[in-house]
Amino acid sequence: MMDAVEQVYESAKADIGTRHVTHLGVVTAAHFQSFAYAVGDENPLYLDRAAAAAVGYSDVIAPPVFLTAVVGWSPGPSERVLRPDGAEVAEVGDVHLDGLRLMGAGQELEFHSDIVPGLDITMEVTVEDITLKRGASGTLMFVSLLRRYHDAADRLLVTCRETFIAR
Repeated sequence: MMDAVEQVYESAKADIGTRHVTHLGVVTAAHFQSFAYAVGDENPLYLDRAAAAAVGYSDVIAPPVFLTAVVGWSPGPSERVLRPDGAEVAEVGDVHLDGLRLMGAGQELEFHSDIVPGLDITMEVTVEDITLKRGASGTLMFVSLLRRYHDAADRLLVTCRETFIAR
């Protein structure tokens, strides 16, 4: 008899290899500054144009994890369409994990270019793998995603390999 995780896995594994592209929009200095204050990183490069200009930037820059840390770019869905754990389906590459709870299990980041105000950002998410692991506490499903963030000129900005655990 399959448990709930194994049942979801049987349908979710069909999502391996799927790719979704989402236009996130134009980022602004205010986005970077709000994020920096929210995470307690008051580096002047993120907050002060003069400080950024003093080291050669034309404006403030985004904190390194800005793009990958922002969970949702839309104003937000209604609470009634969120998963029980508060996540959106799109957060995990549109893999449906109905009835399971989701937990982040790490990111591997590669930064290719500074993120500056005015960039029009697109995120491409590919479901790289979905696997099951059995342990003493039960069955866990691991969802591995590849996120690539590009600007309007298709210049690669950030690559993020991310893993989620569903249970």
